[in-house]
Amino acid sequence: MKKSNATSQNAPIKPLDFRSVVLYVTYSMTAVEIRALRGKLGWTQMALAEAVGVTSNTVARWERGEMAISEPASRLLQKIAAEEKLRIGKR
Repeated sequence: MKKSNATSQNAPIKPLDFRSVVLYVTYSMTAVEIRALRGKLGWTQMALAEAVGVTSNTVARWERGEMAISEPASRLLQKIAAEEKLRIGKR
C-alpha cells in the first residue's frame, strides 16, 4: 500500500484563511517631513536625537537627505509627535 502524501496531486486544496493575515505597512519619513516635524515640535536637532536615541549628526543627515531614517526610528518619531500633539491639545 502506498503512503498518502499531503503534497500529492490528489490532495484536496484548502482555501486560505485571511482572517489571520496581518497586513503591515511600512512608511519612512522624508527629509522634509523630518525637518518640518522637528520645527512643529520646536525641538533642536539635539533634542530630537536624544528622544529617538541617535546622535544629532544622524538627525542632520536625515534632514539633508544624506541618510534614510530607519523604519523603527520613523515609527518612534511619529509616535512622539502624536503624543506631543495630544499633550499640547490638553493645555
